[in-house]
Amino acid sequence: MIRAAASTLPRLGLFLLAVIPVLIGGMILAAMARGGTDALSEPLDVARRAGYPWAMIGHILGGSAMLMLGFFQFSRRLRARFPLWHRWAGRGLI
Repeated sequence: MIRAAASTLPRLGLFLLAVIPVLIGGMILAAMARGGTDALSEPLDVARRAGYPWAMIGHILGGSAMLMLGFFQFSRRLRARFPLWHRWAGRGLI
């Protein structure tokens, strides 16, 4: 029982480290679509003033993809069943 909890806790922490920024990025993208009239408008104002909203969109989407691929890289089941996917996902992360 203790062994199962010890192996689950790091995975949960890694999952939260990946999911929380992805959710915040999704909220920022939704705020950009609405025009940025909420609490997330500060990064949107910076992106608008700099004139690079597409760079911010690319940064959020690319970072989200990297975080999710990085999370799944640590799955033993995926590494065992799909070693080629694991290898190419790792190369893509680099």
